[in-house]
Amino acid sequence: MVIASHIEGRIRIRDTRLRQPELLTELRQELLQRSDIREVSWNSKVGSLLILYRKARHALKEITNFLARFLGLSDSPAKKTDRPTVRTTSPSRRPLVTRRRVINIGMLATLLMSLLVMTGSKQLHILAGLHFLGFLAIHLFQKRHTLLN
Repeated sequence: MVIASHIEGRIRIRDTRLRQPELLTELRQELLQRSDIREVSWNSKVGSLLILYRKARHALKEITNFLARFLGLSDSPAKKTDRPTVRTTSPSRRPLVTRRRVINIGMLATLLMSLLVMTGSKQLHILAGLHFLGFLAIHLFQKRHTLLN
C-alpha cells in the first residue's frame, strides 16, 4: 500500500489489491460507515482509492491503519515496518511532468497550425500535420500501458 498523494482532508492510496471490484465495494462500504469519511471513489483499472475525510488530529493515521488492516498488511498497525510508505513528488519527477506538458502543448499548437494553414500553403499544412503526428506518436507511446490494459 502506497500513499500516492496526501493533503489535509484528501488521501490517494495505490495498491494492486485495489484492482478487485468486489474488494473495493466492500472497502467503500466499510469506510463510509466511519464518521470521519466524507467521500470514497476509486479507479479499479490502476488500483487507486481516493478518500476525502474530515480534518482531524489523528484522522490520517487512523485511516491508513484501517486500510492496512483491511488489506491484510498488518496485525498490529503500530509496528514501524507495517506503516504504509509515503511517496511524494520528488524533483526528479518534475522533468517528466514538464515533458508531458510540452508534448501536449506541441500537439495542440501543431494541430491548430495545421488547421489555420489548411486553406493557404499546402506544404505548411503537410509540415504541421507531420509534426502533429510526431507529437501524437510520443504521447501514445507514453500512454501505451493505460491504452492497452
